[in-house]
Amino acid sequence: MNRHIVNLCRHLVVTSIFFAAAPVFSGVNDHPAFKFKSNKELANLKPISKSQTPLSKTDQKPSLDELHYEEKHPHQDAILVDTASIDTSKLIPRKVISLDPNRPDLELPDPQITIAGKTYILSVVESILDPKEKVRYVTAKIIGLDEGRARFIIDDESSEVVGNLVIEGEIYRVLPRELDEDQQLVYRLKKRKSKSNNRSKAHLISKETHSSIHRLEKQLLKAEVIQVSRPVYYNETVRNAGRSANLIAEDIGQVDIKKILKQDISEISGLLDRLHLITNAPKNSQYEFRKITGNKKKGYSVKFRQVINDIPVKATSKIEISPEGQVTDLYTLVINPQLATIEPSKYSKEKALKLALAAVNLHLGKPGLQWVTLDKSPIELSYKIRGNEYSLVPYWEVVFYEVSQNLGGYRVFVEGHTGEVKVVKTATDCWGAGSDSKSL
Repeated sequence: MNRHIVNLCRHLVVTSIFFAAAPVFSGVNDHPAFKFKSNKELANLKPISKSQTPLSKTDQKPSLDELHYEEKHPHQDAILVDTASIDTSKLIPRKVISLDPNRPDLELPDPQITIAGKTYILSVVESILDPKEKVRYVTAKIIGLDEGRARFIIDDESSEVVGNLVIEGEIYRVLPRELDEDQQLVYRLKKRKSKSNNRSKAHLISKETHSSIHRLEKQLLKAEVIQVSRPVYYNETVRNAGRSANLIAEDIGQVDIKKILKQDISEISGLLDRLHLITNAPKNSQYEFRKITGNKKKGYSVKFRQVINDIPVKATSKIEISPEGQVTDLYTLVINPQLATIEPSKYSKEKALKLALAAVNLHLGKPGLQWVTLDKSPIELSYKIRGNEYSLVPYWEVVFYEVSQNLGGYRVFVEGHTGEVKVVKTATDCWGAGSDSKSL
């Protein structure tokens, strides 16, 4: 409970900062997922349907013979079970409030959908507009089922619709045909066996080449991932080559604390892969731990960073973990190396060290200086993220300590692509007797 209160307080502070800088930053917590009814709320609803209307136009739905091979077999985890031609005008709440006080409110019939020979009645409970993305989210309770819910995303401009339905443990995905956006294909997703209690990864069925359909499916599933975590705060910055995202929630996911403390990086890569709709983490991404703090009573804070081409990215990501292993705060910055501009390093370690030593001597301008480096802070090559498109630039970083005149420590950065050098004063509290050092 105390951790939850801390998260709430942190959320209020961050929100205040963003509101204070409104001209610079976009609004936060305006994602439609914050307005969704929870799965528990949907399960507790017991609507009664008085009348129904077909959601699909039966005379316009495609026959199986019309479909191409790729439509019948789009993904190894999906099985085609039906087709449809959804009338999106029927995906609205049944009760329409009359603007005329002399006329009663209207009660519309509930839409019903047939999947693999079974008919399900949908009671639409919410319709939420996302003006930023120009889409509308529609949530429905499937009448008569404890575990029966449907959520659709509708493009306001094209009227394309993507749906995700959960019916008694089975998941069905509704996707538009690429050849005819007014027709849809209904797939049942194969169940995957899980070796742990971790929430399963959401799988995209559409192909990236079908850009508009893929975009809608991705947005719908991402919204559901955010909603099921019971969010407190969410913000993201999306670029072509990567994404930074921050989610604070009651239950983002589960990790094995014992493995984390043993420096098992697979717990981090597994978490980011399961949350790929938020983190945008490419498959087989590599990471390394930076720092783990905390204890089993209060929980742990874990800092880590991405590694590309065996070179770490300077930017640090972080997760906060409760004593029970629940992730309650996630901040990630992940780069897609296939899309990023990556500058090569033209300088070897030895050449970078010579440039750095010359630069620090020139910076101080004093004769007879004697410098050492410490084994505990060796010269390091890392990528620095540059510009709005998240290009990667290699940087050598060297920490020198002056011992002849006790001038303290200096940190020198050598840009590995151009050789540009920057010298800054650094704290000397890590320098002391008994430290392993190398004279230069």
